Amino acid sequence: MAHSSVVASIAQAVGNHGSRQVALVVRSADMAARARREVLSMTESGAALVIPVYTLDQYAAAILRRAGGRPRSRPIGELEREIVIGRLLKERAGLGQLTALGRSADRPGVARAFAGAITEMTQAAASPEQVERTLTGGAAPAGVHADFLAVWRDYEDFLEAHGLSDGEDSYADAARALKAQGRQALGDPERVWFDQFFNVTPAEAALISAVARLVPATCVSLACTQCDDTDFVVERVRRLVEPAAVEVRVPGECGPTVAGTDASVSHSTPELSIMTAPGPAAEAREVAREVKRLIVEEGRRPWEICIASADSAEFIPALLEAFEEFGVACAAPRKRLLSSSMLVLDCVALADAAASRHSGFDLVRLLASPYIGRGPACAAQTARAIGVKGLKLTTGRWKARLRRTDECGDALALVETLAEAWSGNFGKSGGLADRAREFRGLLAAVGMPESIMAVDNRDWAVESWAAWRAFNSLLDEIARSAGDGEAGGDGGWAEFARILGSAIRRRSFPLERPDPAGVKVVGPARAAESEWPVLLLSGMAEGTFPRKMRRPWMFKEDDLERLARSGVGVMLPREHAAMERFIFNAAVGAAIDRLYITYPSSATDGSSVRRSFFVDELLDSMGISAEDERRITASISPRDVFPRRLGMAASPRELALCVLALARAHGQAHEQAAQLMPEVREWSRQRPDLWEIASWWKDRSTQGQGPGFSVYSGAVGAPDLVDSLRTKMLLGAVWSAGHFDDYLRCPFAFFCSRVLQLGAVEEAPDEPTPLTRGGVLHDILRRFFERRLGSCLVPSKIDDYHSEMASIAREELDKVDIEAISMSGPAWEAYRSSIIAQAIRTLDAQVELACKTDGFWSPAHVEWSFGLAFRPDAAPSSVREYLILSGGLRVCGRVDRIDIGPDGALAIYDYKSGSSANLPKFNEIKEADEVQLGVYVLAVERLLASSSQPVAGAWYYSLRDNRMGSGVWREEYHDRFAAERRRGGKLSSEEWREYVDRVQASALDVAGKAAAGVFHIAPRKPSSCAWCNYRRVCQVYMLDLEALSQSAAGDGDTCTGGDCRG
Repeated sequence: MAHSSVVASIAQAVGNHGSRQVALVVRSADMAARARREVLSMTESGAALVIPVYTLDQYAAAILRRAGGRPRSRPIGELEREIVIGRLLKERAGLGQLTALGRSADRPGVARAFAGAITEMTQAAASPEQVERTLTGGAAPAGVHADFLAVWRDYEDFLEAHGLSDGEDSYADAARALKAQGRQALGDPERVWFDQFFNVTPAEAALISAVARLVPATCVSLACTQCDDTDFVVERVRRLVEPAAVEVRVPGECGPTVAGTDASVSHSTPELSIMTAPGPAAEAREVAREVKRLIVEEGRRPWEICIASADSAEFIPALLEAFEEFGVACAAPRKRLLSSSMLVLDCVALADAAASRHSGFDLVRLLASPYIGRGPACAAQTARAIGVKGLKLTTGRWKARLRRTDECGDALALVETLAEAWSGNFGKSGGLADRAREFRGLLAAVGMPESIMAVDNRDWAVESWAAWRAFNSLLDEIARSAGDGEAGGDGGWAEFARILGSAIRRRSFPLERPDPAGVKVVGPARAAESEWPVLLLSGMAEGTFPRKMRRPWMFKEDDLERLARSGVGVMLPREHAAMERFIFNAAVGAAIDRLYITYPSSATDGSSVRRSFFVDELLDSMGISAEDERRITASISPRDVFPRRLGMAASPRELALCVLALARAHGQAHEQAAQLMPEVREWSRQRPDLWEIASWWKDRSTQGQGPGFSVYSGAVGAPDLVDSLRTKMLLGAVWSAGHFDDYLRCPFAFFCSRVLQLGAVEEAPDEPTPLTRGGVLHDILRRFFERRLGSCLVPSKIDDYHSEMASIAREELDKVDIEAISMSGPAWEAYRSSIIAQAIRTLDAQVELACKTDGFWSPAHVEWSFGLAFRPDAAPSSVREYLILSGGLRVCGRVDRIDIGPDGALAIYDYKSGSSANLPKFNEIKEADEVQLGVYVLAVERLLASSSQPVAGAWYYSLRDNRMGSGVWREEYHDRFAAERRRGGKLSSEEWREYVDRVQASALDVAGKAAAGVFHIAPRKPSSCAWCNYRRVCQVYMLDLEALSQSAAGDGDTCTGGDCRG
């Protein structure tokens, strides 16, 4: 309602003079509606017809209609204003007419700062000429002032040319109409009240003053509690609105009363309570909980309660979410930024694709959208078919690539749709209005907005439709920014996409319709404009309230001082602080029955926060002692943010958490949890909506017995699933040699990749990945050694070797899919050179090893496979037989290279692209904690070697370091491997057989655990979590991501041979 004294005065005036015409003007539409209801309740039937209630905008529009003048077509929007000013800045910068800004005029934030400064000058009823005279003293403007004034004048010309209004121009137009036409424009009111215009701007005051000159009984009424700055604010209002009278009412001279004391005085002495909680989110939940208590237990009606918060960034969003959870009706809808809507992000991605259509765009990103493309499943299928994601190509190159694969029909259809939409004169001329029109056509071509309602989830569709409406209005505003019939200057697709991407981070959309009869959520100034039975002043923390004054950066403090002295109504820092104090005390005076003051005791990051000094001033003025303050203050500790008693639960979610906490307090056994249920049932009789969640907890407790595994242990306990796993992992499975090590490195990662088969498609990299690099090197070495089977390397032929190796390397590099790599031409040539150089260094290391071992080893088998289908590059000696372990477990694999000695002994090598420091340690290999090499040994002994051909050793070879990293070998061949001082993997004949037996036992143990459903989240090296493809599934990485990232630097060995290629 409006302040009761004003309504009472109006009712008295109408009662004494039944035909007397009066008018009431208030700030907001909501306040106007409340005032109309109050006037109707306090006047006789029909009397309200002579008491029109306006907002100031409505009053100015009514004056302009009576004056018969041509009103401006419409007000300019905030984004539209920034776009226009940004274009004006660019035009002047292009002509070299910005002396201070120069070419930096298009930097982010400049247009927004200029727009804010122009709006502030408009509110101060200042003109460019007046500001120029004040700042320059008659001289020519210089520096940033000259730039600002020039752009301001250009902007005024733009508004005039297109009939647009900005900010408070309508007030100035109405004031001029009153001055020109007098009573003809105003009508016949005998008295006009302007209620609670305590923060009136000079532009608003000009209209009030014009009304007062025609209606002497014009009054500006103010209601506030007494404070140090009341006289200053009242005098400021009186000076601005002169000759209108200013009436001041100070409600509750004795101020609020302390909760628990005798409050049997008038309604102007509300009861005071204080609440504090750890952080804005916790504060919001406690406020929401108290509001629900007031409604449920005290019978307060929601529309009687107002929450005034200065923290719109953190407190209000958390409060609205809490109201949604608690089921409290609210007059303010929950909102989300447009940038949080997947629909809007997909639309902006389409705009980005249009902007980069000539250089290349990411089709898979568009294809993944359920609105623009065919959904995530289709995008995943396409990404797997082309073998990479994040690839950016033009439409022509996309068509050529997709036509090679049958699985990409939907992707090809989308590309053809985009190519057709982008054909002709698309984007070749015009400005932002043309871009908006083309963008709407592009959206229609891909099925928008009809595709919104085609999604399966209707709740999601409703939210997306709300986002689409807000986004569509954003496009309208961008289109209007060029003005009617203008091209709009610089309006290319890159600029259009940039504006869209910036605007969606500042615009929001409602998630539901507001409830007019719900709890009001407003700012402190708006709360001070009305009276409220229950008022909660929230977010009263230092730094949040009083709010910091934002000064336009193009004006220094002495510039503002000069403007103020010249009569320009700008707000100075000291005046801003005084106004904030007045607003706080006016809001305190707006409470009728109950007043709550709440503030966070800490920030979101946990740092301590002081409460606003306005709160301290209020308590001192009321004479509240420290003991009384402790008695009226409810301090919520971090452990009490969620209720610990059933009676405190305000939602089903909180009841569930409360039951969990109480069950834990009574013990973990499900029997004890079940004993708790009578108490829950008793509570649920009063709250039947909470019974379902409580029953769920009982059922969950009963079912929690299981096979001994917790739900987070990573173990599969369901008997039918275990039976399926036994078939999948043992009876019908073929294990790769590398699969065993995958399990040993992390059972849960093995579960994701091998059991669930959650394959990850790699992003299109800026340069070839280590896997690609290793694969190329692997193929180069394979081709080189295939030509030298049976012969050792000879140092005297090193030059011929170099030429041949370089030739092979160039041929293999020509096979690399460059389209899948976002590299420039010079960068690719540099990369080719580095690969060739590394291949030659590897060759030099192999020749050096041959010298150290006196040419003992010569290549015998390259790409030898067992249990796999033959490939053209496989060794002729490869076998289709599986390696059969005990129990019939079948194993397959591929060995990179096998050398042979004069005595028939065999040496096994497995290439690794990583550093030798990241290879398995000697002890891990020897103890069968890593079994891949051991499986190769078993396969070669059983499927390739004859009885007279022992396996002399098996090694991991680091292609990065060009050396044998780690492995196992028979002690009699120690010198033949040039092992020198390395002793960790040297084994006697007896130890060799024990090693082979350990490998077989370890492999069988891994298969047995996998068949039993044991997939614990237990990475052998925690550092590997930083680059695991499944870290966002298990979320162990969230425990200490920074530490994992640091310890993982340089880690991440990539297999380029062996099983990774099979």
